[in-house]
Amino acid sequence: MEPFTQILDPMNSVAGSTLAALIPVAVLLLLLAVFRISAWQAVIIGSAVTIILAVTIWDAPVSNSLASYGLGAATGLWAVDWIVFWGVIIYNTMVVTGAFEDFKRWMIRQATADIRVQTLLMAWAFGALMEGLVGFGYPWAVVAPILIALGVADLAAIRVAGAVESSWKFAPFVAGTAILVSWILILAVLRPSGRQLGQVFRDTWHQMWGALLVGPFIFGLAFVFSYSGMASSMANGFSKVGTSFILLAPVLGWIAVALSGSNTSSNAVFGQFHDFQLGARFQKAALCVDLSNRLGTCCGARI
Repeated sequence: MEPFTQILDPMNSVAGSTLAALIPVAVLLLLLAVFRISAWQAVIIGSAVTIILAVTIWDAPVSNSLASYGLGAATGLWAVDWIVFWGVIIYNTMVVTGAFEDFKRWMIRQATADIRVQTLLMAWAFGALMEGLVGFGYPWAVVAPILIALGVADLAAIRVAGAVESSWKFAPFVAGTAILVSWILILAVLRPSGRQLGQVFRDTWHQMWGALLVGPFIFGLAFVFSYSGMASSMANGFSKVGTSFILLAPVLGWIAVALSGSNTSSNAVFGQFHDFQLGARFQKAALCVDLSNRLGTCCGARI
């Protein structure tokens, strides 16, 4: 790794440096919202743009930038893909073996056929418990599809499953590892055949391959964005807005999560931006800015 010092104002203009730092965000927004290309394709293009900007404008060494991207991609694989993949594997295992249909019939027979009560049981009881034990938005990956299969409308299922995300905050296990162990225990009980296991992995790959690509690419982009100094330059520019930034923070939070796909990815991309912005620029107003930004990220996650 070559020695490298971040440049706060590479364009010798606060406005120019801020606009340049916003280019990766603008590229993602245009590709996803205007040109409507797939998320994984948009993030690949956004990653290339980010690396080019890092090297040509912020003078980040090429080798360091590529190493930073690789570290970010590895983080995305472990922190996102490993968790989501096994969560969907569990769901598909239950579907392919017929356990999910049995479970649904059991709920109707033992509890009620009222879909509202089933939603409360699955989302607010089972979902909150899993979020507390496993963490990392487990209800989004597993509970929402179960609610949809029970007959809840897609958007309503996502909204309800997401509502329990902050209900429990006790997460003693590594999320992906806990889900994998859960799947192994499920296999021991259900005893699926080799053909069924093959179908589970085929279905999961067909459903998830695009989303699995997004995780490493967005984290790679995020690491280069922060390492090169783009995040600090953008924070420096927005700090000139003053305390009225409190009103702008939710909009930025909404955009960040809507583009990146999760609060975790948003924090990866904009974490240094928040640290620099809140800690060094707003001091006493930092808490208000942070809370308003988080309000935006919660809304963006639902989108």
